[in-house]
Amino acid sequence: AMTLVRVARALPVLALLLVRAAAVPSPEWRPPATPSPSGGGFRDEHQPLSAIDPARIRFPDPTSRLDALNAAGFSVSWRREIPFDTSNASHDDDVDDDGLECDEVVLVTVTAAAPGTKHWVGAYSPPRAVVNATAPVKYAILHDVDASYQKTGQATARFRLACNRHDYDFVVFADDWERRQYNDTTHARSDTVHEAVAVARSAVATMAPAANSGPRKPRVSLVSPDPPSSGDDLELAVTWSSARGAEATPRLRWWEEDASGVRTSDVKVVNATTYRYDREDLCGAPATSSGYRDPGWIHRATLAGIDRSTVRFVGYDLVDALGGKYPPARERGLRARVPRAGIAPSDDDDKDEKEENKNDEPEFTIAMFADMGRGTDDDAATWNEYGSPPAKTP
Repeated sequence: AMTLVRVARALPVLALLLVRAAAVPSPEWRPPATPSPSGGGFRDEHQPLSAIDPARIRFPDPTSRLDALNAAGFSVSWRREIPFDTSNASHDDDVDDDGLECDEVVLVTVTAAAPGTKHWVGAYSPPRAVVNATAPVKYAILHDVDASYQKTGQATARFRLACNRHDYDFVVFADDWERRQYNDTTHARSDTVHEAVAVARSAVATMAPAANSGPRKPRVSLVSPDPPSSGDDLELAVTWSSARGAEATPRLRWWEEDASGVRTSDVKVVNATTYRYDREDLCGAPATSSGYRDPGWIHRATLAGIDRSTVRFVGYDLVDALGGKYPPARERGLRARVPRAGIAPSDDDDKDEKEENKNDEPEFTIAMFADMGRGTDDDAATWNEYGSPPAKTP
């Protein structure tokens, strides 16, 4: 219960940063750093998804002739990115049975009979999401990706697809022709209300089920013993996520290693504890509404019995009863350096205990960094304020 409370307190902040909503994106428009009458409060300049408010998106009316005429000229398809192979066929009619690998890049091609500067394509996961109630995972503005889009009516965007326990699809949006306003200066009708219409949707991009559903993204940390012990030491634990609950019997396998990576002990297997948080555990919209993402299941296992005063390295991998394994069988196991025992004093330690721990370890200094963001090497919009953040942040 204590762990769930901590997760519920920390994750709403991350969810809110991911899904701050304002208006439909436009290449000429960037979110201001102050409250806006149309934006509903502060817009995070670092977060490109702050430019999208699903409530301002609509579907074409099947009974409207105007909608039918305007939406008819759009199409969208996707294919794998294969270097130096331009003959790769579209997957719209023949999806690879094996599915896409984690972090694989796909090429999303959009065609339009009447291209415009405010056309964009969004990646949605899970696929077939209701786009006027759900924010996309990422998006790209077509004429920013390909300047010739205005002339040719075709643009191809690169999207790198992370394994997030669901498949993907891609939706094309155009500015809402029904809401274009007459401009007294240009004597033409233009879109000034930042609303959009979903005009085309791709076939589903299927992810490889083994990697997408199985164990992923382990993190090693020091945690308080559960149940609490009389000592002041912490335990080494591994936390990871998957699309499978406790019925899959998620487990941590670990072993001791020397400095050269040679295994020096038997393999030990530890069953993980499993929990999750849901929409109602978050603090409010948009984290509980358009920005909510199914987090899957969170697993944690403690390296029980490890002697942190003598063991310097451990190797480990993650498995479950349904055949899940991370890293995959073709890759070597993971490795972690073991923190020395006693170097993390508890809050009630006095100054003398902090200056000299029980193992007589020398004093040390650490540098901690946060709020570095996470960039991307594909065509998705990233930070709106300046440059690109680190492509990978530890």
